Amino acid sequence: LTFDQDHFEQLQAQLPELPIAKRQRFEAEYGFTAEDARLLTADAALASFVEHTISELQEWAGSSDVDWATHRPALMKLLGGWLTSELFKLMNEHHHTAADLKITPENMAEFVLMIFQKKVNSTAGQKLLRLMYETAGDPSNLLIEHDLAQTGDVGELTAAAQAAIAAHPDQVAQYRAGKVTIIQFFIGQVMKATRGKADAANIQ
Repeated sequence: LTFDQDHFEQLQAQLPELPIAKRQRFEAEYGFTAEDARLLTADAALASFVEHTISELQEWAGSSDVDWATHRPALMKLLGGWLTSELFKLMNEHHHTAADLKITPENMAEFVLMIFQKKVNSTAGQKLLRLMYETAGDPSNLLIEHDLAQTGDVGELTAAAQAAIAAHPDQVAQYRAGKVTIIQFFIGQVMKATRGKADAANIQ
């Protein structure tokens, strides 16, 4: 018998990837943490969803003038975080597996890019992801339909902050007395007034 290297590699490529190899590849190729890689490769359908989402995310980044090579680590970190926290939470809540997902990889990728570009903040993002999960809707359409877009309007934020200050003189006195942590209370008031759509960094 003669050894045909090309034929051997073709046969090897057709074999299913072993879980440990896939987990190691998710770490090396995509930059996921060891724990995220373990969680995201625990199920074949989920791993496939993740890889298709990454492919779509690269496409979305390119069409949105987001340099993939530069921002890839940050995008992978965002993707891993939203998948293993919020998406997993929704799946557990509904007793679903990856095979039951209504969210498409394309829509998941668009959602992650929207978070990255600060079109929606974390609070509103959780609401948006839930809507996507339950309706299979497009994130851009749901963002508009449910008025979840992040607001950076200085006038609106200033008015909300001034209203919060006027309504809470006791907390203002505490701040002036040196209790700087009370600022979180006022940030919460502004977030409430803007229905969670403000960028907390801009409020400060």
